[in-house]
Order: sequence, then structure tokens, then C-alpha cells
Amino acid sequence: MSRSWIASLAVGSLLGLGINWAVAGADEPPNPLGGQAAAPDPAERETDAPPNFEQVAKWIRERKYEEAMARLESAIEKDPQNHALGMMYSYLIAGVSRDRSDEAFALIRDWATRGLEKPSPKASELMGIATAVDALVSRDTTLTNEAKLALLAQLQAKLAGDDPRLESSRQTILSRKISILLDADRKDEALAELETMIAAAREERGGALPSFVRAVQAFQSLGASSFPERVAELTEEAEVMTAEAVAKDQITLVEFQAYYLLRMNRVSALVRTDPEAAEPMLQELEAALEWAPLKLKQSSEAMLSSYTRSVRSLRARLEAAKKINSLLGTEAPEIDAEQFVASEPVTMEALRGKVVLIDFWAVWCGPCIATFPHLIEWHEKYADKGLVILGATQFYGYRWDDEAGRALRDEKDQVSPATELAMLEKFRESHSLRHGFFVTPAGSSYSNAYGVTGIPHVVLIDQQGKIQMVRIGSGDANARDLEGKIEELLGG
Repeated sequence: MSRSWIASLAVGSLLGLGINWAVAGADEPPNPLGGQAAAPDPAERETDAPPNFEQVAKWIRERKYEEAMARLESAIEKDPQNHALGMMYSYLIAGVSRDRSDEAFALIRDWATRGLEKPSPKASELMGIATAVDALVSRDTTLTNEAKLALLAQLQAKLAGDDPRLESSRQTILSRKISILLDADRKDEALAELETMIAAAREERGGALPSFVRAVQAFQSLGASSFPERVAELTEEAEVMTAEAVAKDQITLVEFQAYYLLRMNRVSALVRTDPEAAEPMLQELEAALEWAPLKLKQSSEAMLSSYTRSVRSLRARLEAAKKINSLLGTEAPEIDAEQFVASEPVTMEALRGKVVLIDFWAVWCGPCIATFPHLIEWHEKYADKGLVILGATQFYGYRWDDEAGRALRDEKDQVSPATELAMLEKFRESHSLRHGFFVTPAGSSYSNAYGVTGIPHVVLIDQQGKIQMVRIGSGDANARDLEGKIEELLGG
């Protein structure tokens, strides 16, 4: 699992609410002259009313970041206890942090700095400040590890306390701190933080099962590569505890959730790395969904339906992973390209002697864009040593909007290949990518030959043209796996 597991909770909880959840508008002011109040100007009404998720999402799309921040800060000043405004604050900053432009980064830096300077920020503000600081320390390459840890320490001091609204922020920042300690090879300090987290979970409400399971999952996410033996011990302990909890004739929803989520996370990780080992655990989950309705004290059809859908989706992923596993060691299919972008036309034969990374992606794919910093880094580190990176994409009917500075879909689907190729050139430049792309023809079976069912989907091919690794999705765990294999293949 990725180190970003805890961090994903905060953003995941925001997205889970749905952007149709609007905050209620303020009451109309009384008319001091009596009679019926005059209808307010629509623009004035829009300015006075607190924003909602739809408006924030619209501002993000239109890159009206400063307007959005001003409106949210004004609304929070008027209603500091409004938890939804705090979540919108975090949602806005998370959206801005996905914009890789220098202007967006400058705003993130400014918001983080101003937030840390506030003597007594409100809880709703702290949610956004935490998101800004986390984005800053994860993105600012000029900061030393010591500087990053100092910023996080400042923030942790402001987040201290037991306000439940800030728990996600506290966990996000703890996750980032541990990640930085591990990256700095300060493993003893990282382990101490992780063990403190486990100890706190054991003590919480007499060692409540859900708290302990969440802490173990966080330990798995953050410490899997550095402390595998300790992770195995804690995982086994949690699995025994949850198995005992559901062995009774009647069980609670909380007990079943802990049992299910622990195994679901582990199976999800194994699907990526060891599909064969994932099979028996997935079968256990499938069986659990059969007996759960008979043992639960209170019915929860919605929860069980959601879990069933997730398990079915995981089954499909596992079958796809088995297919991908069967590709390892086989000859890589010939490149099927209609056009090349920022690259001379190449064939697999011409690439013999090189380590080749094929990245299946699309301009509309957020997780694909999230992998770009890794691709840029790997090009800089390994291109001279024999690594070739090629992006594989399709025509999706997008054109470049110079005013917006980004790719936009043409609603009438009237984009010519030449226009879309020009868009890809500008898209590549806007993200400072160093590698080239190729566009597969309509109806091509090229992606199917690699078992592509979702993107990003990355394939590593050795110097003899044999497939050596496939990883699906973004995240630190996949990045570590891929870079490790690149170094191995290059003899580093």
C-alpha cells in the first residue's frame, strides 16, 4: 500500500460528500420600513450567500482560485463553526495543488505561510491550512527535510487537542511527517512515531477494535517497506482479533466493518503485487458477504451492497492481474502508432538494448497526471543510462485553450487530428515533460495486448524486448516498485 493512505482519507471524505451538497444561504435582512422587502440584486445575493461545493468546483475549473479563497475566508469569518466551509476550504486547496503551474504553487505557499502565522485559526480554517502545508512540503523541492519537519511541527502545535473535526488533518500531517523521516533514513524516529500511534489506538476507549485496525492499516501503509517484520506481526494480530470478533453467533456492524476493511485493504495490495496470494483471501471475503446478513445484529443492506460491489470489482481486478501476470517474461507487442509527439517514430526492434517504459495515459486522467513528477525524475536520472519513456494515448477530442492554459474537450467532437496533436505538444510543454508520446489508431488492440483496463497503466520492458513489470495506478508504492525495477534492469 502507498504511504499516502492516511492522506487520502481527508480528500476522500470530501469527495464522498458529493459536490451537490450546498450550504444553506443566510436569512434575508429585515426591512426597517415595513412591508415587503425589495428583491435583492442577483449578483449581491450571490456575493452575500456562503459558497457551496458546486461553486468551489466551478472556481477550481475556471482557475478563479483567489476569488474562491476570498469568498471562503469571508464565509468562515461570519460562521466559524460551519464544518462544511472547512471542508470546502480543504477541497479548494486540494484542487489548486493539482494545478502544476507556478502561479498555483505560489498561492499554495502563500496560503500555507499565512495560515501558520495566524495566532488562533478557527477549526474550519485549520482544515484548509493543513491541506496547504501538506501540499507545500510534498511539492516544494527547495525545502530541506529539516525545513519540512519544522513546518509540520508548527502545524501540529496548532492542530493539538481533541476536536474531532481535525482528526483527519492530524492523521494526514502525521503521515507526511513519518514519510519524510523515512525518506531521510531516520527510521528510528519514524518507527517511534508509528509505535506511538499503535499504543494510542490500544488505549483508546479500552482498545476499541476499529481504532486498532485503523492504526494497523496506517502502519502497513507507511512502514511496509522499512519495517516488514513489524508490519507482519501487527497484521497477524489484527487479523486474529477481527476473526475472533466475527466468530460469534451475532456480531455488530462495527466488528464486521473492521474484519472486512482489514482484509479488503490487504487483498487490494496483493492484487497489485501477488495475484495468486490474493485469491484465497478474496474467496474469504466473498464467503463473508454470504454469512454476514445472518449474523449481524442490525441490518445494513446499503453497507453490504456497497461491500459486495467492491468485492466484485476486486474480483475483476484480480482476474485482470492474473492475465497481466501471465505477460511477464513474454515478448512485448510491436508499437502501434498513428502519430508520434516529440519523438521520432520508433519500433520495438529499434529499442533493443534499451529499458523501455510504456505509460498508458490520457489528458483527462488526474491519476495519470499525478505520476508526471516521477516520469520527469526518471528521465533525468536514467535517460543517459539507457531508459526510454514513451507515453501511449488516444485521440479523445481535446483541443488546447490558450486562455485557460489547458486542454479542453470539444463538445461537438469536431477536433481534427492535427489540432489534437498540437494540443498534445502544448500539454507536454505545460507539464515540463521530457519524454515523447505516440497515439494509437482508432480500434487498435495495442492496449488490450498489455491487459489495460484502467489508466495509468505502466509497462517496463527489458533490453531484450521482454515484459518485466506492469503497474496500474498512481501512488508511492507503484513508483517505488517501478524505480527499483528500472535500476535493476539498468544494472544499477
